[in-house]
Amino acid sequence: MDNLDICISKLAIKVDDITKRMLLRKQTKFSESMPSSVENVKETTDTDNRKMRNGIKRKINDELKMPNNFTCDHCGKCFLTKSLLKKHIIEENKLDQTKNTDIQERPFFNDFFYCDVCEFKTKVKLCIETHLKVHAAKTVNTHVYGHKCTLKEHLNKDYLTHTDEKPFSGNFCKYTCSEKGRLEIHLITHTGEKPLSCHLCKYTCTHNATLTNHLRTHTGKKPFSCHLCKYKCARKDQLNLHLRTHTGEKPFSCHLCKYTCTQNSSLIKHFRTHTDEKPFSCNFCKYTCANKDRLKIHLRTHTGEKPFSCHLCNYTCAQNGSLINYLRTHTGEKPFSCNLCKYKCARKDSLTLHLRKHTGKNPFLCHLCKYTCAHKGRIKTHLRTHTGEKPFSCHLCKYTCAQHGSLVNHLRTHTGEKPFSCNLCNYKCVRKDSLIIHLKRKHTSEKPFSCNF
Repeated sequence: MDNLDICISKLAIKVDDITKRMLLRKQTKFSESMPSSVENVKETTDTDNRKMRNGIKRKINDELKMPNNFTCDHCGKCFLTKSLLKKHIIEENKLDQTKNTDIQERPFFNDFFYCDVCEFKTKVKLCIETHLKVHAAKTVNTHVYGHKCTLKEHLNKDYLTHTDEKPFSGNFCKYTCSEKGRLEIHLITHTGEKPLSCHLCKYTCTHNATLTNHLRTHTGKKPFSCHLCKYKCARKDQLNLHLRTHTGEKPFSCHLCKYTCTQNSSLIKHFRTHTDEKPFSCNFCKYTCANKDRLKIHLRTHTGEKPFSCHLCNYTCAQNGSLINYLRTHTGEKPFSCNLCKYKCARKDSLTLHLRKHTGKNPFLCHLCKYTCAHKGRIKTHLRTHTGEKPFSCHLCKYTCAQHGSLVNHLRTHTGEKPFSCNLCNYKCVRKDSLIIHLKRKHTSEKPFSCNF
């Protein structure tokens, strides 16, 4: 530290003592003329204190020739402290309000500049001038792409979207992006840090917008609404997806087939039907699937959870689709019908199987023999004839079988139940195929079997 710095520090320490002495002398001299109110006394003392301190600092500055580090960008004046510069800017803005006709239409209150179009306000003239460009026609544009924006830095970001330039990259992976803020958010995925948390539950996340969307699950707020129907949602991307149901737009398409869809996640799921990729696996068994939702449904077979229940009876199930199909057994509704015959059914997969009777299509083939069938479940049952597997067993005896339907028929031998009956006589039986044989032989006089000799 040189001699000048030592001198400055000593003089700065003495400023308070000098100020106190001057105030005491002034108060003694004018004690009779001071106001009677305690608040006014305090206000007067503080004002005199500030004036004298600033005067002493100016004298020290003049004697030691200290530089004025705070400069006004508009007029070039220099100030010793930042507070003096701030006060100068506010006073200059008050004087400029009579000269600037673009910002003069609304009166100024509390030294604020107000926008005439929206509720924006600021104390800095430069900020209001920049903000007004958002509403006015003072835009920066490019003759190459035709994009217009209010600030040059916004134009630079738009330029990167056309050139596909991604100057920001991480050190942990190959991720690149066009904005520094996106890179900062991405880096959190490597650290596992989730600095934002919900004050109503234990939810944590990395981005402020994600937390805002989550809070709407508690409040039930749905600020986004469709202008074509009464649909409302909590997220803007959900609204964009919904609008495609009105426009019929399907921007995502498969390059291996003609499949098109409205969202990228549906395309990813579809693409796995070509690659046979099954990234989701069960922790309790060897089950794997291509869809996360299917894994959730499968896990209910282990936990026994059945969250969906019928309001007309005690039926419960693990899937919403199963409940919809079951409710049709109460209503008798059969919305699916065949275009080639009068067949009607309550389930879409039943119609798909029925149509294969007309087309003769058997897409499922056994890799051990030439057996083909129209149903995927039947090929699984057929394979048990090769492996000898019999997973179904009777709890009343030692009977085992390869099909669930065979076990149901066997249990009727214990209970004596005969649910199938003939409409022409009193005949009853345990199995449906036995009833069909009865009708052909007894009532139609059909004799399908004949001797070759």
